Amino acid sequence: MLIDVKKEWEKIIGPFASERLTGGFSHHTFLVTQASRQYVLKIEKGSGGYLRREYEVLEQLRGASFLPDPAGFLEAEGYFSFMQSYHRGENVSKLASHSSFWLEAYKSLAVMLASEVHSRKGSIREYDRNAEPLQWNIDALPLRAMHHQAVEVWKARTSTGITFVHGDAGPHNMILNENHRAVLIDWEWAGWNDPMIDISWVLWNAAFHAPERYSELRRAFLETYVSIRTMNITETNIKAYSLAVIYRALGRVRRSPEAIQNRWVKRLDWTLNSNWEKGEPL
Repeated sequence: MLIDVKKEWEKIIGPFASERLTGGFSHHTFLVTQASRQYVLKIEKGSGGYLRREYEVLEQLRGASFLPDPAGFLEAEGYFSFMQSYHRGENVSKLASHSSFWLEAYKSLAVMLASEVHSRKGSIREYDRNAEPLQWNIDALPLRAMHHQAVEVWKARTSTGITFVHGDAGPHNMILNENHRAVLIDWEWAGWNDPMIDISWVLWNAAFHAPERYSELRRAFLETYVSIRTMNITETNIKAYSLAVIYRALGRVRRSPEAIQNRWVKRLDWTLNSNWEKGEPL
């Protein structure tokens, strides 16, 4: 049980107060507070899941300024858990989309991805291959025609290569700290993949959550990104690679309440049947 995992951690770092944080498909997240320090504690049932991958990534990238530092892991009571540094600040997705912070965040995200993530070499094991999510036979989808449509969009893509990727990049996984420095969190989907996975999902989040500012955020992000890392970014690829993230999410929520499953099915429908990926040429 979770309380037993916390007790095991207290044997290591001493007594602490904990507060549950939101987020996470299949794990629990807590803010851990002691007299002179704070951590984030993540707990997942089992030992070989997404959190172990995230901890591996944090260890491999330890010391980088754009992500949390790992602070130890624990396997106990049938759970895998780890601590990471806590960054006090605002989650960008919680800020009003019309605020200047979104534009600031999108420029910062472009710099982080182009210069720190997509340019990085290392030995972190591959998470999944590009085409794997779209090869699933998803019988659970209420409109099977959507799956065939998604496969056709996916087949039209062109690969831009393989780099290290975050896997779920966007304002929902960005913290602007008190000094307005950006920190990218939640690395559980990271691995080696086409960098369009990250680029498309960043733009999808702008189009879906801040449609009135999509053109502005799209231009700011892409102009900043290509000024650092040359890349041919097409509308076809923007739509296609966003589907890989949506399909991974659909796989994660298969055992979730029906309302959560339906939310992602609706997002798939919107992604396929709107022209959100289009924008002014750079």
